[in-house]
Amino acid sequence: MNGKAGERYGVKTKPCVIDIPAWKYIILSGSGNPNNEIFSDKVAALFPTAYKIKMAYKALAEKSNEITDYSVSHRCFF
Repeated sequence: MNGKAGERYGVKTKPCVIDIPAWKYIILSGSGNPNNEIFSDKVAALFPTAYKIKMAYKALAEKSNEITDYSVSHRCFF
């Protein structure tokens, strides 16, 4: 890691408190069995939705140097 991410998440020799900036996320909310079809449908919609948002930001970045591109992760955390 390098830059600010390395400073935040890099290995430390002693425990310390770090400030994490607010980030925006696309999330799924609900309850019930994650094996149900509705959950699979929602998860299947996440990646294309995030990718469309990424492409919109990327198009704006071509017009302005103020917008930073970001990656779309396919990792799931449960």
